[in-house]
Amino acid sequence: MEVGSGSSSKRQNSGQRRCHCDLPAMITQAGTDKNPGRRFYGCPRYKLGNECKYFCWFDEEEGTKWQKRALIEARDEIREKNRVIEQLKKTISQLRQRVTVNEKTKLFGSLKNSMFKLWYSMCDLVFLLSLMYEYG
Repeated sequence: MEVGSGSSSKRQNSGQRRCHCDLPAMITQAGTDKNPGRRFYGCPRYKLGNECKYFCWFDEEEGTKWQKRALIEARDEIREKNRVIEQLKKTISQLRQRVTVNEKTKLFGSLKNSMFKLWYSMCDLVFLLSLMYEYG
């Protein structure tokens, strides 16, 4: 069963092989279940969609079943860990937003208390001034 048709680890070879476009073929690593991690030559225009479809295995033999199984398991484990990392990043971002909101709420509450204290102090001052003016 082929899961995904991904490939990775592109690098230009020493120019020994050329694709049908007469460009230096790229060595790419297969990301399929059938040939996990197996390297092949391909047209460098592959990702652009206008490639010449050149394909040739880099190595002559297929991997053994246990090698394939180990590579598939390692790939799946990496994908799962990457998924967990992305979820943790989202959680951290959400927590940062909550902390910011909580800090703003606390700051506003503190500011509100200070304003009330100032208001009451001003009321006391006005009362004292009115008493001084009346009995002055």
